[in-house]
Amino acid sequence: MVKKTFQDKLTGKINKDKELSRVYTDKEDDRGGIYLFLSFDLANATEYKIRNYSWHKTFQDFYEDITKQIINEDSPLKNSKVWKFIGDEVLFYLKVTEKVELFECLPYLNQVVKTVENRLEKKSHYYDRLFIKTTVWIADVIDERNLNQNIVNT
Repeated sequence: MVKKTFQDKLTGKINKDKELSRVYTDKEDDRGGIYLFLSFDLANATEYKIRNYSWHKTFQDFYEDITKQIINEDSPLKNSKVWKFIGDEVLFYLKVTEKVELFECLPYLNQVVKTVENRLEKKSHYYDRLFIKTTVWIADVIDERNLNQNIVNT
């Protein structure tokens, strides 16, 4: 028996979910599948808020800039959705339909972070500079409605 690698399992799961994901909506279709999650968190935000009375505007600009960069038409992540805003953090998710999306997104995310950090730097001083802590992870998500059907059918 040949042991499957993580990449083989991921490819199989993506191919299995591909047809569902082509017509994917949050409300109607199967929500299960491979998802990419993105987190952009402002580092040094507390210190920045203490030193800057106009921090609200800077944070709002950060939220808007990150969101525009991620869902930009030229972005490999253009189909991402905002999951939620938590304080000084923005979280996105994307249902992965092609394995190549995972490889294209990391260089693009690096570029996005550098671009947004440069814009933030122009609005701050050396003693209150904001940075972006970025976290990316993938997960095989199960549609909870399918769990309920499995429990009823057993």
